[in-house]
Parts: sequence; structure tokens; C-alpha cells
Amino acid sequence: MVTFVKRSRWRSLSTFCRCIWCAWVAFLAYTPTSYAEVDASNPQFAFRLEKSIQQNIIDELIYEASINQQATKENLIVLRNVRGQLMVSEQDVVRWKLPIINPDAAVNYKGVRYYATADLPAASYTVNDNQLTMDVVLPVSSFENTNVDMQREIVKPNPPQPGGFFNYDVFAVKTDIKSVVDGAFELGVFNQNGVGLTNVLVRDVGRESEFIRLETNWTIDQPNSISSLRIGDTISRGGSIGQSVRFGGLQYATNFATRPDLVTFPQLTLNGSAVLPSSVDVYLNNIKTFSQNVPPGPFTLNNLPVFTGSGEARLVVKDLFGREQVISQPYYASRSLLTEGLHDFSYETGFNRLDYATASDNYQDFFASVTHRYGFNNHFTAEAHGEWQSKRQLLSVGSVYLMKNIGVADATIAASNQDDDGSGQLISIGYERQGSAFGIGARTQLATEHFSQLGQLKNDSGVARLSSVFVGWQQAKFGSLSVSYINQLRGDADKNELLNISYSRNLFAGWFLSVTALKNLENSHGNTVLFNITKALDQTNGQATTANINATHSKFTDIATMQIQRNLPVGTGFGYRLLAGVNDNKRVEAGLSAQSNVGTYSIEVANAGNQQAYRANISGGMAYVPGHLMFARRLNESFAVVDVGGYAGVRVYSENQLVGRTDVNGMQLIPNLRSYQRNNISIEPQDIKLDAAVGDTKTTAIPYFRSADYIKFSVQKVRAATLRVIQKNGQFVPSGAIFTVKNSQVASYPVAQNGLLYISDLDAQNLLSASWVQHLGDEVISQQCLLDLAFTENTELVPDLGEFVCK
Repeated sequence: MVTFVKRSRWRSLSTFCRCIWCAWVAFLAYTPTSYAEVDASNPQFAFRLEKSIQQNIIDELIYEASINQQATKENLIVLRNVRGQLMVSEQDVVRWKLPIINPDAAVNYKGVRYYATADLPAASYTVNDNQLTMDVVLPVSSFENTNVDMQREIVKPNPPQPGGFFNYDVFAVKTDIKSVVDGAFELGVFNQNGVGLTNVLVRDVGRESEFIRLETNWTIDQPNSISSLRIGDTISRGGSIGQSVRFGGLQYATNFATRPDLVTFPQLTLNGSAVLPSSVDVYLNNIKTFSQNVPPGPFTLNNLPVFTGSGEARLVVKDLFGREQVISQPYYASRSLLTEGLHDFSYETGFNRLDYATASDNYQDFFASVTHRYGFNNHFTAEAHGEWQSKRQLLSVGSVYLMKNIGVADATIAASNQDDDGSGQLISIGYERQGSAFGIGARTQLATEHFSQLGQLKNDSGVARLSSVFVGWQQAKFGSLSVSYINQLRGDADKNELLNISYSRNLFAGWFLSVTALKNLENSHGNTVLFNITKALDQTNGQATTANINATHSKFTDIATMQIQRNLPVGTGFGYRLLAGVNDNKRVEAGLSAQSNVGTYSIEVANAGNQQAYRANISGGMAYVPGHLMFARRLNESFAVVDVGGYAGVRVYSENQLVGRTDVNGMQLIPNLRSYQRNNISIEPQDIKLDAAVGDTKTTAIPYFRSADYIKFSVQKVRAATLRVIQKNGQFVPSGAIFTVKNSQVASYPVAQNGLLYISDLDAQNLLSASWVQHLGDEVISQQCLLDLAFTENTELVPDLGEFVCK
């Protein structure tokens, strides 16, 4: 509590003088003559009046202030006049943004203007003279807006060290007719300049081997600019109406995968205000998703994560007295929109690749392509797309527009030109609304006869009309029902008209049902009904066991299968699969799979139509980081190499799932990590011997795309030993004497009873020294000891080295 200062200018006067003074002040206060009038007629009297007005201030007070029930730990200087009114300084009035009703009512005191609180009705004031506090309740307009941004934290990946990896998959099949072995291999190298990959398919290994190169490229990810540069084989982006094609060349494009924290479509923003300190709860479709304390004043909640489609956001503001205010706001979110100011682009050039997976290098027809999307605001996103080839060109523009509470509409127009066939046009329009329970959408695309685009074969007539409509409805107890209709007409008059009806729901106790009926309105022979029911039997340690029954009925066939499958665990373990087919699909299959730290293995046996078939698969990989070559399971994603300081058999976890134990070198490779995201890695300290000093046992790996993150845990072996130190006279060095070891990180080692000394942080050769004072009667003798100590590694945790005599 701060000191209360009260300076009275009239306490030292006698009682008689006080009465005279009060009468004079009262006379001046209630005189009907204004200061301006007196000033015009009698300047000398006006000077005396101004001085008297200042003397109306009888108290100068200091209070500890609180603003809207929040302690500010600041002192307010307040005046009290003879009428008992409180007055605050103009500086505080301006700081609190209070409107001044009558500026002429200000009183000058010591060069500062003060206003009576009665003339500042926008706020309320409560004074406690016993506790010397003043509580000021200001209007919401007095406070700055509080912005709360829910954008996730930007995660910066760890720069990769140079390294590489190799993956292999070998498939063997044996039937009554033939036996064949195929293989798929991948080689990758990485450093701080990117990742290089090449994939090869080998058919009929060992006999008439055929090598087919699948992809070769070098990728440079740039998280700071949310983009990637790729050189070599890749896939183009065709825009809203184009086709994606494989090509070899150069591509520079947006890569939102490098910034998982970034939500690309517009998020929800909610505004509110609080007079007192309050808690704010946000409910999206009656699900609580966010909670935050806010100070008094207006506030804005930005980038609230929402479910796509339509919904309702409810904002509940509860102040410290328990009073609530509720604000409801409908919203609509769509992934087809871009956040205001966000770019999404792809620029590419190269040669179109044909016969992928059957030919290694069939590149033809040079082309260049540009696709660029931009979010002008949170309701409107535009797109431009262009393609150029020597004999064909295309240009298209499109847009997506959010109609509040109605849905999302999009439109695209395109024009193409081909030297042989001339020009063509295309138009596409669509609408979609997805709600929490009901969804509807429609789209139609019309193209003229000679419209053509990248990836379209020369003799391909193209699609002249493609129209679709879908309706969906879901409810917790009923399930989910969807109906879709597709009408397609090709340029060669080939027409397809399909109706699809699907229904699914959770039944009970882990049972799930789905039924799909497909009707070909052009050909009754294509009518098909598919039935599927699934039961989750077990889920332990990330290893799921499921049972499945599915059946397919059409005019020409009836197929039914029953299957029980147990998936492989995250770490090492076993899985299996049993399948039986009936009716037109009479077959029996059984498979067993296993997973170790260095690979995945499976073997299957099948019998169909009295024919036997055997399948086997071996999959694995190996990785190299500087100084270490490690075998592992197939490295399909990024990975991490864990170093536990040479201790073998230490359990290593990824996201609390056991991955494996460290090898004889204290190393463990963790596959399948998420690129550019935090992956929680930990070790089990109880698996480390007692002769080690262990630091943190948890950390995070944030690797680049298809690269390694090297993680070294702070685990160091403590070289410790005990010995007994004897003076030259044959007596033990006294307890309490302090030894130091040259070049040791440990400051000192005290001697225990009977000359017992514990030393850690030892090298192969060590120099120990100590000094102490010995009392012999009245004589004080300084003693010291030097020791040369050799230490040899052994299996004991703390070996006893025996007795040593001081030099």
C-alpha cells in the first residue's frame, strides 16, 4: 500500500482563523460574478479571485489505483476541493480517453489543469480512504484493441547434414505357370542445397532383366518463401480446368507443405469487448475450440481454425463477476479460396513425358506452362493459367467467390488454338455449399469441338460436356447419405450417364456399415451394388485388428469376401491377413508379415480355382550420415538418426511410440517423420548404465523433405573411481582435505574418512593435488599431496583403485 499524503494549508491556523477563512472561501465560491466579468472591470480584484480559486483545493491526495478491477501498481494524484469533489489531472483524463463536457471548468493547480470527476461522467470512481485505493471504471472506448492471433507458431527446420539413403523392394511371385522376381529401388542424396532422388524398376531380376527409370530429380525447398524449385522429372499443375502431365524440365512452384503452420484458406475472425477482465470461450458448431483471458477493452480473435463448410461460431465472454455475454456469428470456410494477399503459383517448362513406367526416356513436345492464383480478399480468389507449345496454345482465367451464408461459386473460361484444328473454347461454372448436416453442389463444363489442352492425345476427341450434381446429408443417429449424378458427352458422341447413391453409418460397438448403388442410365448392364461392413476388433500400441465383409452384386457376377487383418505396429512386431472368397470369387488367402528395425517382410499363399500362388516381399533401406552407415526400414519420408553416446539397448520413442533400441554403437534410425513439423523424440533413461551422466531425454526433430535430422542426446560416460590416499608418514590424508584434478571440469573432491577419495571425470593419466593445514599442539603445519593416477577402462561402474602414497 502506498503512502497517503495529505497536506492541509489551514490546520496550523487557530480555530477563529479557520472560521474566517471558510467564510471567505464560501463567499468566493458562491459569488454570482464570473471571473471574466471581474477581469474586465477590475483587474486587481480578478487576480485576488484567481488566487482564491486555487485555494479552494484543501487536500492533495495520493491513491493506489485500479482500472476496471485490474491493479495497475500506479499512484494517482487526486485533489479534493471544499465541496468534497474529487479532481483528476488533465494528463489522466487524456490517457483514459474520457470526453470533457465543460473544458472551462478546469482548475489550475501548480501549473496542472484538473477536472472534477462530476464533469467526467463517462467513468465511475470509487474511493476507499481506509485502504487508500481508488477504483476507476472506464468505458470500453478507453482501451486499446487486444489482438489475439491463433496462427500456429512458425517452425524452422534444422539444416540437414550431407548424407544419403537407399531403399529396396523385392517381390517374388510363384504360380503353377511361372516364377518371377521384380524389384524397385530408390537412391537419394541430400545436403543443405536440396535433395536428389532417382527411382528404378527392375523386371524379371536375374533372367531377362529390364531396367526402367521412373523419376530423377533434384528438389530445393525454400520454407522462407513457401516455394520449391525442382529440376528433372515432375508433374505439372493444370489449373482449375487443365490436366496434370508428367514432364522432364524445370518447375518453380508454391509448396505449402514447407509451412505446415500456414492455413491457406480464410480463417474466422471474431470481435468483442469486455468492460472488466474476462475469459473468452469460442464454440464452433457447439464444440469448444478456444479459451483465452482478455483485459478490459475491445478485442479481436484472428485466424481461428474452423471446419470447412458452413457453421456457427459462438463467443462467450464471462467477466470476473460471472456475468456473461454471448455473440453468435455464422461463417463459411472453403479450401478453394486463398487468404487475402496469399499467392499460389507454378511456373514450369520442359518436355512432355510419355509411357511412364514402361519407358525410361520417352520425352516429346516442348512446352511452357504458368498457373497463378491470388487471394484479393477473403471472399474472392482469382486464377490465370497459360500453356504454350509450338502447335498449341491455351489461356484461361477463373475465379472463386464466397457468397456469405450461401456458398461458394466458381467460374472459368478458356480459349485454345491448335495449328491443325483451329481454335476452341471452354466454359465451366460451379456452385457448392457444405453445411454441418446438409451439402449440395452442381457443376457443368462445356467445350467446343476443337478445344484442346496439354496432355490431350492427338486423336482424343476430348469432353464436350461434363455435368454433375451431388446432394449429401448426415446426422449422428441416421448416418450419412449422398446422391450424385454425372452426365458426360465426348466429342465422338460417346455418352455416359451415371447415378450413384451411397449410405454409411456407425452401427454399434465398433461396427461400420457402407452401401453403394451405382446405376448406368445409358446401359442397364452396368448396375452394381456394393456392400461393406467393418468391425474394429482391437487397438493396442498403435496396432489395429479389423474384420471386414464386403460383397458386390451386378447382373453378371456376385462376389463376397471375408477378411481379418492385423496391421504391423509402429515399431517391431508381426501382422497377419486371412481372406476367404465365395460365389464367383472362390479363393483363400493367408499372409504373415513381420517388421524389424532393418526391414519389413511378408509372405502370402493363395488358392483360387485349384491354382496355387505364392508371394513374398522384402522391403528395407539404409542411410548414411557422416561417419555412420545404418540399416533401417524403407525410408519413404524424412528420418532422424539418434545418437545416445555409445550406449546400446536404449529404447527410442517417436511420439511416445517405441521405434526400437539403439545398436552396439548407441545409434538408432527413426523412419517416417513429418517434414517441416515437430516430431517428438525421447529415450528411456533407465536403459542407460549408472556410469553415465544423462541430460535431457526429450527433444524434437524438424527435418527437411526426404532428409535426415541428426539428434545427439547428452549422454556421457562418467569415468569414476575410488582410492585411499596415505601420507608419507603412513597416516591417511585427513578427512576434509580437498583434491583437484588438472584439466578436470569438476572443481574439487573432498576426502572422506580413512583417506577415502572419490574421483570422477578421469582421463587415462591424471595429476591430483591437495593441501591442508594440520595442527600439532600450538604449531600449525601446512601439508600437501601430489599423486600421479593412471586410469584404465574396465567393466566395473566405479572401480576401487587401491591405496596411493602422496609424493
